Parts: sequence; C-alpha cells; structure tokens
Amino acid sequence: MPLLRKEIAKLKTEPGNKRINEICLDMIFKNHIFLEDIESLYELLITPVSDNLRFASFLALRSLPLENHNLKKFSALLNCNESSCEQLLINEVRFASFPVVRVENRSVVSATLSSVLTIKLTEENILLYDDKKEDLNLISTLADSKFFVLFDTSIVERSYMLSIFATLSVSNHELLVSYSFTGGISEKGFVFSSDYVEGKKKVCQERGKRLIYGSYSLEVFLDWLEQKEHPIPLALLFGNAARDGITKVSPVIEKAILKESKHFSWESLMIFADLSEKDCLFVQEQNIDSERQEWTKLIKNYIKPLITNLFTKTDPAR
Repeated sequence: MPLLRKEIAKLKTEPGNKRINEICLDMIFKNHIFLEDIESLYELLITPVSDNLRFASFLALRSLPLENHNLKKFSALLNCNESSCEQLLINEVRFASFPVVRVENRSVVSATLSSVLTIKLTEENILLYDDKKEDLNLISTLADSKFFVLFDTSIVERSYMLSIFATLSVSNHELLVSYSFTGGISEKGFVFSSDYVEGKKKVCQERGKRLIYGSYSLEVFLDWLEQKEHPIPLALLFGNAARDGITKVSPVIEKAILKESKHFSWESLMIFADLSEKDCLFVQEQNIDSERQEWTKLIKNYIKPLITNLFTKTDPAR
C-alpha cells in the first residue's frame, strides 16, 4: 500500500497530476492515514492541488485527535496564531451549497452543486484564496465574524458569496441543508442577482434543494430565513373582485400585509417561499351560491388543494 505522505510529496512537484490526486483522495476516503501523514496534510492546504483534495484533506485533519497535531507547524504554514489553528480543528463546521454552471454560447451546458465550509474564529480570518480575499473580507465585515473557508471546487464568479454569509449568519442549520444559495454581495449589504438562474434552479431541484436567488438586502435575507413565521396570503375572489383581476388585487394585498410585515413583497415570497401570486389567489368570476353544498364542493375541489400546496411549498425540507 502506498503511503499518503509519499503521494503528497509527489503532488508537490506535480500538482496537476490527476492520477496522484485520485490516489490521495482514495486513501483519505478510506482513512488510510497515519500520524506521520499529518504534517503532509497541512501542506496540502497551501499547495496548488485540486479543491476537492484540499477540502477532503482538511476534513481528514479534523478527524484526528487534537493532541496528535503540531499546532506550531500548522500555524506557521497558515501564517496565523496557534490558537486560531486549534479553533480550526475543534470549532463547529458549517456547510452550505451553491450552484455552479458551465456556459457555452450563452447557454448552460452543465450544472452542479458545489459545497463550501466555514469555521468561525475569534481572532483573525484565515483566507487561503488570494484572488478572493477582498470579497471574503467584505463578507467578514458584513457578517461581523472572523472565519476560515474552503470550497470543494474551483470557482470564478462571485455568486458564492451569499452561501458563505449564510453559514456565518443563519442560525437554523436545517435551512443550510435544505437550501442552496447564489448571489454576490455589495459593500452596502445588498445581494445582486446572478446569471443563469433557471439552470441553477434546475440542478438544485434535482438535488432536492430550494435555490435562494434574486436581489434584496441582507436584512431582508436574514428576516425571511431567521423568522419562524411569515404571513402567507390566501385570497378568494368572486364576482366583481375576480373580474378586476389579479393585477389590481395583488397590490392591495401586498399593502395590507406590509402593515404587519415590513419585508413582505410578492417578489420575496417567490424567492424565499417559492410561491407566486397565482398560488395564493383563487379566482372565480361567478358569485358563489350560498348553499352549503356549493361551498362544500368548492372547498373540497379547489380551496383544500390550494392550501395543501401552500403548506407543501413553504416547507423548506420538502
């Protein structure tokens, strides 16, 4: 059996060698790691190897007992305090995902979900990505958190930023598992929409996740994800009200809800709850007969399915 540290030594001279990369990954996944391999795993974090190998090697390091680590060597390699290195190994890891698409001739030819992990730190940021330090420091300021971050894939665009902010700011772990995030963040704390949202939504749906996308402030983002309850409108329109149409009724409903929930909008409802106006409105141009039989039929055939759909769509774990 090859020794992990020897394979890592080969990678340092041939960082693009896919075969050696796969050998190292296989050994890590099979837990073929000896104490003598630890310092070689440290070096993988600062060696230009594949992102998935760097990601796996860090998780392997965390699986080893703290007393087996050389914090002095680790901190020297990462250029940080020993106390920060200790936090890397023992503090909570939080994961989130974001979609990545490959585009040719303005069309999405492939899409996948990438993972990011973060660890909150108390003293300093530990940022291994020189080309992303400006954006990562901005996230640190907006989230008011020092942190360490790793990606499991190579990324180009800035749409990963919202996923990192989510791991640092959203307290509900279930949401981080159920959702995927896409969007860059401005210095003023506004999320700006990313490109190719439909392709990204498709891969998220295939993986059983709801995509959070669009343009809004981080205040709105946190309000929707942190609050346990949000008003969901349900309106039944008959006769003249129905003939006025959704376009006239929708602003009235939105204005009424804003009195109770300052961040409500139909657009936010679509982004965070996957609900459109049509999901929340029942329209019938004829007036309903007051007879009980007519109401029973209406409730059974139309209103009950409408309410069931609202509950289904607003469940983040669906």
